[in-house]
Amino acid sequence: MDDLHLIGGRHWETLAPINIAVGNGRISAAGPETLSGAARERVDLNGYLVSPAFVEPHYHLDKALITAGSSPGTTFEEQIAAVGFSKKDYTEENVEARAEQVLRILIRRGVTSVRSFADVDSHVGLTALKGLLRLRERWHESIDIQLVAFPQHGLFADRQALVLLRGAIDAGADLIGGHPQLEVDEAAGLRQIETLFDLAASHDLDLDFHVDETDLADSRWLDRVVDATLRRGWQGRVCVSHCISLAKRTPNERHALYAELRRAGITVVSSPTSGLLFRGHGDVDPTRGIVPVRELLAAGIPVACAQEVYRSVFAPNLRYPDPVYTAQIMAYAAKLSDDDGLRSVWRMVTTVPAAALRIPDYGLHVGSRANLVCFQAPSLDDIFGRLTTNRMVFRRGRLIATSRFEEGLWV
Repeated sequence: MDDLHLIGGRHWETLAPINIAVGNGRISAAGPETLSGAARERVDLNGYLVSPAFVEPHYHLDKALITAGSSPGTTFEEQIAAVGFSKKDYTEENVEARAEQVLRILIRRGVTSVRSFADVDSHVGLTALKGLLRLRERWHESIDIQLVAFPQHGLFADRQALVLLRGAIDAGADLIGGHPQLEVDEAAGLRQIETLFDLAASHDLDLDFHVDETDLADSRWLDRVVDATLRRGWQGRVCVSHCISLAKRTPNERHALYAELRRAGITVVSSPTSGLLFRGHGDVDPTRGIVPVRELLAAGIPVACAQEVYRSVFAPNLRYPDPVYTAQIMAYAAKLSDDDGLRSVWRMVTTVPAAALRIPDYGLHVGSRANLVCFQAPSLDDIFGRLTTNRMVFRRGRLIATSRFEEGLWV
């Protein structure tokens, strides 16, 4: 006997009828055919669109719901300094509690996997990581949390960071993060990259870098990470985020780098909300602040879409922890508004980040983990157009969350 039969759904991409059987938390049948046999539970989806659950590939859960000291409109460096100040009151308990509030929203919106950075530095020590480790353990039945040990203020600019980073790995961080741009000079940035690859090799861990988070056209940290990935044989095990200055290069420079990105198997993670908020301050016609998404897709480079953070010193307002909202902003910013474009953006919050996070058995095929989000909508463009569509979220074939959006009109 199956554990669950989902009947009367429609595939998010093709809109074809789909019925899904689940046993032991995995999909045992998926297609238009009528399901045979019995199930312990049967849910009639009544035409709901069925999608693999969302994956958030780049989050800062430890920074969520801390807005004191925020100063919108200031420089990136000033924002980083404000973040350092905000950490003075961190405890393991309040990191866990704040992150949990966001986690509850993410799950209700259909997220069953998230990769979160955890700052390790002289401001906070291992407190943020330990708070998120507690959260990971308590919520493992409902959501997978990957934790990135992240030297937010530089690996060498902050004298304690390297020791703390090693301690974070020993404590249970899943992978290592970096931000070479934040070192005191270029030599230290290059040294950071090489040191992080050394650590990754010695502990067999993946890497996730913030690079070129700047309006400066001559920033080249992406190139250095790509080069190190190829030299070190770490293909398919590296993500890069932001990459803002890439859009400011010449076409020949960009396309040459795309070929190297493909060879390196690197996924580019773009946060459209961050780009729109932080780039081009003071410009009469500010840039969108994102990577050249359509060029990257045409070149065969995987692009994932991320919200990044909710109510932080960086952005106390506007952003909301819902991948559909973030994907809609990406569709606007990247000019991906037609049917094919919306499907591409949907993959940026589902299949592409799942591959980047190396989540096994992900999808709607037989053998996949039954992690699903279902929408009461006739089509994908209706989800993007309304945002407030009712949802059902399944984790390993178990209904774990619903979202209902009620409206009233009395005229």
